[in-house]
Amino acid sequence: MTPKPPLAPPGHVPPGSAPHPRDPPRHVTPRWSRGRPRWRRSGGRARCCSCRWCWARGTARGRCPWSSGTAWDMENSFFMNVNDQVTQVCDTLAKDPKLQGGYNSMGFSQGGQFLRAVAQRCPSPPMFNLISIGGQQQGVYGFPRCPGESSHICDWIRKMLDLGAYTTAIQRRLVQAQYWHDPLKEEEYQKYSIFLADINQERGINELYKKNLMTLKKFVMVKFLNDTMVDPPASEWFGFYRSGQAKETVPLQETSLYTEDRLGLQQMDKAGKLVFLGVEGDHLQLPVEWFYANIIPFLN
Repeated sequence: MTPKPPLAPPGHVPPGSAPHPRDPPRHVTPRWSRGRPRWRRSGGRARCCSCRWCWARGTARGRCPWSSGTAWDMENSFFMNVNDQVTQVCDTLAKDPKLQGGYNSMGFSQGGQFLRAVAQRCPSPPMFNLISIGGQQQGVYGFPRCPGESSHICDWIRKMLDLGAYTTAIQRRLVQAQYWHDPLKEEEYQKYSIFLADINQERGINELYKKNLMTLKKFVMVKFLNDTMVDPPASEWFGFYRSGQAKETVPLQETSLYTEDRLGLQQMDKAGKLVFLGVEGDHLQLPVEWFYANIIPFLN
């Protein structure tokens, strides 16, 4: 049995890998996802069924340059500081000669907002299109269930979030706490969230974040219309609960993030750069034909 490697320290850049022979010739497309996008068929539908994190190349398939085993990847997807992960990805992108002319990116689930952080913080090499498939762009206020066989981890995470999602120890170590958005404690969220509050310009305006995001040609957001994992599902289209309560949700266009245009989303929307796609199915369940018809065109 191959021993599990240690967790990558902050700033560590894993070695690259050779491209898959089926990789498209025009642009290399990194994907940040809940795992290698392996498709499991069920009744004519497909589900991105792995729950590991990886960085993959290719349009329809890919390999993970620093994926060394299920347990290691799973651990990082729950317990590695998101800002450190984003830094690693940015370093890898900057050093990959195949990406220097630009690239498209696709993030599954929490990978959607993590890749947006890459777009905002790391403009070189340039990102052309950003595709968020079920990403929680305004965060979550609930943890209904986990994918696959991770229920015991979910139970532990719920306990930690209940104890104090915005405490320093939990923020630095628990991935899900770093995009936990409590509409009943907006001031606490804005002050102590080390990741989501930063990339959503909750503590002030970083003009570079806004400028870099607005350079995207398209920002595609896919919402699962029967999602039972993301709370609230509106977050997948950048909507969220109306501040001060946790029942009524508002669309992106009614949020202060949009009306104040802190990220340039209003300008992008008016320029036709925001694409909102809805698909029937639970979280990360996609008809293969729908995926090829609606997503692949943004990768060419």
